[in-house]
Amino acid sequence: GAAQQDAALASVARDAGTQELVPFFSRFVADRIFGNVGRAEYCRTLVRLADALISNPHMHLELHLHQLLPAVITCVVARRLSSK
Repeated sequence: GAAQQDAALASVARDAGTQELVPFFSRFVADRIFGNVGRAEYCRTLVRLADALISNPHMHLELHLHQLLPAVITCVVARRLSSK
């Protein structure tokens, strides 16, 4: 449910041990967003995961931003286009 999702995202946003999972999370977010652009709620959850990763002060995302940013921007653009 939503409470479990919020708890998981909060953990990703603060847990120092998540660094080892950054390559997996980055690839997962990008692959799933590009495969599900038309599913707004699913994309919103994936963007929240990307936000949690970016918000974590223990993360070093420099080597993975090339995967995350295009995917997140795709969601923003798709949402803007679908609302017009």
